[in-house]
Amino acid sequence: MSLRFAGDWPISLTLAVAIVASAALWFFYRRDTRGGPAWAHWGLPTLRALAVLLAILTFAGPILRYSQTIGELGNVLFCIDASSSMQRGDPQMDRQDAIAIGVVQGWLSPEVADTLQTLQGTDTLAATGYARPLDDALRRYEQSTRFDRVTGLLWGSEGLLAELQSTHRLSVMGMVGQEGVPWWNADNRPLSFASDDLPHSWPATATAPLTDLTSPVLQRLGTQIEASAGTALDAWELAAETTPQSSRVGSQAEDATADPDHSDRSDAGGTDVASPESTAGQPNMGRANGTAAVRNAVVLLTDGQHNTGPSPLAMAGQLASQGIPIFCVGFGGAEEPTDLAVLEVVAPAAVASKNRVRGTLVWKDRGPAGRPVQLRITADDRVLWQQAVLSENQPLRRTEFDFAISELVEQQLRLQSRDLKLQSLPLTLQAVIQPLADETDTDNNQLEFRLSAVIRDQRMLLIDGRSRWESRYLRNLFDRDEGWSVTRLIIGPGTAMPVMPRGDQADRFPAEPAGLSDFDVVVLGEFSGNLISQEEQEWIREYVARGGGLVIIDGARGAWSDLQTTRLADLLPVRREDSARQAADRFQLTTAGNDWPALQLRSDAEENKTLWQQLPPSHGLVPVRPLPGAETMVEAVADDIRLPAIVRRRYGSGQIVYLAFDDSWRWRFEVADRYHGRFWNQVVRAIMQAPYAVSDAIASLDTGAAQYQAGEAAEIRVRLRQPDGRLQENALVDALLTRDGQPVATINLSPVADQPGLYRGKTDPLEPGLYRTRLQASGFSDSALQVATEFRVSAPPSRESLAVACNEALLQQIARASGGAYLHESEADKLKELLKPLSAGRTQYTDLLLWRSYWWFFLIVGLLACEWLLRKRAGLI
Repeated sequence: MSLRFAGDWPISLTLAVAIVASAALWFFYRRDTRGGPAWAHWGLPTLRALAVLLAILTFAGPILRYSQTIGELGNVLFCIDASSSMQRGDPQMDRQDAIAIGVVQGWLSPEVADTLQTLQGTDTLAATGYARPLDDALRRYEQSTRFDRVTGLLWGSEGLLAELQSTHRLSVMGMVGQEGVPWWNADNRPLSFASDDLPHSWPATATAPLTDLTSPVLQRLGTQIEASAGTALDAWELAAETTPQSSRVGSQAEDATADPDHSDRSDAGGTDVASPESTAGQPNMGRANGTAAVRNAVVLLTDGQHNTGPSPLAMAGQLASQGIPIFCVGFGGAEEPTDLAVLEVVAPAAVASKNRVRGTLVWKDRGPAGRPVQLRITADDRVLWQQAVLSENQPLRRTEFDFAISELVEQQLRLQSRDLKLQSLPLTLQAVIQPLADETDTDNNQLEFRLSAVIRDQRMLLIDGRSRWESRYLRNLFDRDEGWSVTRLIIGPGTAMPVMPRGDQADRFPAEPAGLSDFDVVVLGEFSGNLISQEEQEWIREYVARGGGLVIIDGARGAWSDLQTTRLADLLPVRREDSARQAADRFQLTTAGNDWPALQLRSDAEENKTLWQQLPPSHGLVPVRPLPGAETMVEAVADDIRLPAIVRRRYGSGQIVYLAFDDSWRWRFEVADRYHGRFWNQVVRAIMQAPYAVSDAIASLDTGAAQYQAGEAAEIRVRLRQPDGRLQENALVDALLTRDGQPVATINLSPVADQPGLYRGKTDPLEPGLYRTRLQASGFSDSALQVATEFRVSAPPSRESLAVACNEALLQQIARASGGAYLHESEADKLKELLKPLSAGRTQYTDLLLWRSYWWFFLIVGLLACEWLLRKRAGLI
């Protein structure tokens, strides 16, 4: 039973007038009852006001609807794709298909469409008088989006919901990314204030950044499915997979061009929510009803561009086993429109300003083959890199880029305040593809990205007791990098420096502990412990504990066995065994090593594992065992025995990496620095403490990367000093965060134990926008704290723009695997006939026109009569 309103006045206006009129009447009538008893003073105005309220509500046409179900209704779940690709139009659609869609949407009558099929030429069309209706229908089509046409198919007095509501139990769900969101349910309708109780709007639009055709459906059905095994493809390659488009046929017809493996992959970067969820209030989809199975079906309204989540074909097979067919309605044209798009820029987060920026431009090439395309990377109006290529009509292309930033950095530095000392400078760059003349969407031809230009050279202190090949190649590797400065000290008997050289010069061991903190990483080889004083050993321990990075390279002389009796022993993450060094057969990553980005020598995880096993093995591995708290990252296999080769350990706020071998230089054989250089650069950068981006006389501030992805959090580090240079302890320090100029958060920074003057904090997950961070600290004025940083948070790259045509082949496979049928939107009017056999009953509706009934009239008259009798009893007549 439901209450509806179908009068000449809209219910909102009627209610407003009724409430105002009855309230005014109640107020003025109450003044006339002041002399009577209290019950009359309140009751009489209320009765008359209620009578007036009901009389005015008559104009809204209240109707009480009763429903009675005869037989068994079929359950139909409409699943609407709410991803951003459904917000696109389809101007490239075939004209005949556009006309057929106009008929389905009700923009054009079937009679006009049938006549148009037989006409030839514009003169004939004009003579029939059908030119204007056709133009109106085509104009409405060109202005519509796929999501609009889904809505038009279901809505209205002639929409599917209206035509099926008497014979089926209906519900509508939005597929919002990987979530199934209930939008409307025929069994749980709220009080209807419209002329009917069908939905007239959805609670969401098509803006989801991903399309998952599996998880939302299974979630709403309360069914679970295992995600298919992951693959070596990255996120763009997953989304770029396509199947050849095929002709529109029913699900039972064989499609010779269909690829049964299409989209049968899970996205490692996504979240699978295909888990059971409460389905209270939802149709009993896929469940037994006594001994007879309930008749159920799923209608999928989508463009078919599945790009995350479990395989929809596996879902179709599972639902088929439960007797639930899937009817797929495809929206959009079958051919990809002409479109170039910048999808992603793969570049390092930080680059030394003297070095070149090397990376990869990932872009979509949906241009006719052979057309010239101009790729550029710019900073404002300045072109840093450009390359001319020819289009190949490929869904995914990668183009390498390489450009210098030194002149750009110098130009930007001239604009900075002289009171600030910059360690790194954020650069805002744009990747641009020159649009083609007939592109359908030019908004995606440009993508902004940011990176940090490191201004200060990074410094390494390398100490060894002999000139080994390992230390030679390591020094040469970083000496060739213009962003690094290496202090190499070869000390001990038989060398040019029999004793440790000390002093403030560049080629000396620091004379003060503060000088050691100027180094970003310290590398210790094999040397005699008596060459470094106990005080200097303590400096090294404190350097690591405060956040410094330390690399220990062991060797054949066993010097670290002697160092285990010194203060440096606390830094060693292993204990040496008494057995002799032995040659290894191969290296292999441990589980921890596989998860550590510093050891990723290839982008693909499986290929990286294989590469480590193929690297030249060590000829002399020092036998050690890790100490508690240390992790073995790489093992060496010798005679089927696994031995620690690379061990990692945290010490205070710093990190230590220990190598049980000194011949990684063998990895250069025939490939030069390809793996050797990448290994050492990544390890060193992973363990060294990042420098502060900006400093003034009082504070140093760093907020990490110049660019984050939405949902990530930024870590804030501050070093606070007093005006005389001493570190400021126990201050109250806050970071003030603004986004696009508006304050969004105040983050309290906590002092770090055992590190005076250092304060840390972390933001909440960040939303897209341009962020700026400045400081407040107790005891310091705002003018004294001039440091500020800036970073951008970008939305994750959308795979929705990679393929936008209707994937008819996939939808046909889903329909066929489930026992359903596929229809293009131009023939969606056949869906009603396909769903008819699902139901073995119908719902009969009986409407009681309250505004024309005796009961409504008697109620109004009864209220007035009661008011009159009570008024007389109170002596007011």
